[in-house]
Amino acid sequence: MERHIYLTRHGETDFNLTKRVQDAETPVLTKRGQEHALALKATIETMGVDFDCIICADTKRTRQTLALIFPDYKNMPQVLIDPRNQERLHRGLIGYTKQQIAEAIGVELQGRLSWPLYFEGTDQSVLTNRFPENETIEQIRERVSSLIDEFQNHTNILIIGSSIINHYILEYLIHGSIGKQKAEYPEGNQLDFQSHDEIRVVTLDENMHVTNYKIIQTGQPTTNEE
Repeated sequence: MERHIYLTRHGETDFNLTKRVQDAETPVLTKRGQEHALALKATIETMGVDFDCIICADTKRTRQTLALIFPDYKNMPQVLIDPRNQERLHRGLIGYTKQQIAEAIGVELQGRLSWPLYFEGTDQSVLTNRFPENETIEQIRERVSSLIDEFQNHTNILIIGSSIINHYILEYLIHGSIGKQKAEYPEGNQLDFQSHDEIRVVTLDENMHVTNYKIIQTGQPTTNEE
């Protein structure tokens, strides 16, 4: 049985605007973020996919996005509000900007902040062992692998999550690893973090192997990010 995973990201938040590390309940959608969610809604309706499972991360910004896409979601039995696809929790860094993190650790951060956060706990990140209260790669692997086990019971799965957790899902589906490498599909074509204006569609065969990957644009421009 072929499966299709539709990865979507919450709309822009006030923390995205100021480029700060987010927690589960403080950030809220901006007006533009609401427009991102409504563009997702329109694109999903145009696609005409019958989702037998809709998994929304248990954060304020993803629940707000879900409500704009599916106003009647509380009466939809296929909808799960699930903490397993919540963003990685960087407890010691909530509200910090890249500059503030660089000052705290005494190391200049090159490129996007998302990559040091993604690889925290490995030798690919300057954040290694500096914030022991943050969620570990092992904890991420446990919940992401459990979430992907859930996929085996469904055919068309819509994920409403965040950029980093969606990238862990991609890495696991494509490479079978978590926080070890940047996701590539096809081989040699490195994938960057998901924008607000994208639906990423991953096709899996009956053995849960990736057979196709594509991006659908919603037409609502995304926020520039680190």
